[in-house]
Amino acid sequence: MIKGIIYALTLLLSLFLIISLLEYFGYFGTIVRAFLFWFYLLISVGVIGYYVLIPLLKMFRLGKVISYEE
Repeated sequence: MIKGIIYALTLLLSLFLIISLLEYFGYFGTIVRAFLFWFYLLISVGVIGYYVLIPLLKMFRLGKVISYEE
């Protein structure tokens, strides 16, 4: 769980720095800025879901559980 949080924070911070540097040196228009915002938001939700929420659900044994017969 802690490893997933560290991975997620590292990836999101790295992506934020890359997008910020692109914006600073790129002088993009409104459409590109909106795309970068929504792209970062989607990636953030995906990374947090993959590295934090899924392990958290598995830790509490929520979701699909295999029975002894299966």
